[in-house]
Amino acid sequence: MNRPGNALIAACCLSLVGCTSMVRVMPTTPMNAGDDVVVILNDGSELKGKLARLNAETFELTQKAGQQRLLRQADISTVERPEFSTTRTLLLVLGIVGIAAAYGYAKAATSLMQPR
Repeated sequence: MNRPGNALIAACCLSLVGCTSMVRVMPTTPMNAGDDVVVILNDGSELKGKLARLNAETFELTQKAGQQRLLRQADISTVERPEFSTTRTLLLVLGIVGIAAAYGYAKAATSLMQPR
């Protein structure tokens, strides 16, 4: 079993999580039902979940346990939602390619040093 190769593949897969970043949006920004959001209230508390419904006065959030929370727009400080980041994705891909190249170079150099 090629453990370093498997570790590299696993690292590549796990790093794809880094292709998104949380972006602050106004609570009145057009969003769709089902969007993942983090709502930060005026008191500093944070609620995570999916947007169920949004109108000019209320923001309805469905949390993990299926619990519905109805929030007044006046109680919300900021809303964050994940968005695709081209820059982060490009940097991740370049980093992964660099690691793979270094691994391949090191493996080739080691095999050349071994007596035949």
